[in-house]
Amino acid sequence: LAATLTGCAEGPVNGLMGKDDRASVYIYRAPGAAAGEYPTSVMIDGKQIGSLVNNGYFLVRLDSGEHVISSPAKNKAELSLYAAKGITYYVSQEVIPSHPPFILLNRVKESLGKLYVARGNRLY
Repeated sequence: LAATLTGCAEGPVNGLMGKDDRASVYIYRAPGAAAGEYPTSVMIDGKQIGSLVNNGYFLVRLDSGEHVISSPAKNKAELSLYAAKGITYYVSQEVIPSHPPFILLNRVKESLGKLYVARGNRLY
């Protein structure tokens, strides 16, 4: 599914871009979150790229430009992100338990995002 985006899921957790110059976006969910293993969908520019569970992450490579990361839920969380070529971004997904769950998406500093991704489980 991720290949249908302007980018695709790929690469190790080292922040290096490889031969192309797209942006790297790590989207993760912290371990031990209150919602447990409840999977939550993640979309970029209206296209589903997968679902996250606690301590999971995936890497999406995006062309330069404006993108909208969203998680459909009770509140349909959205985060606008301008992806610049050669830059690595980290986005956390937080799930607040309710029926249905309430989701927050936040861009986080590289120092914090790298810690979670390095200890997390790559899903795609």
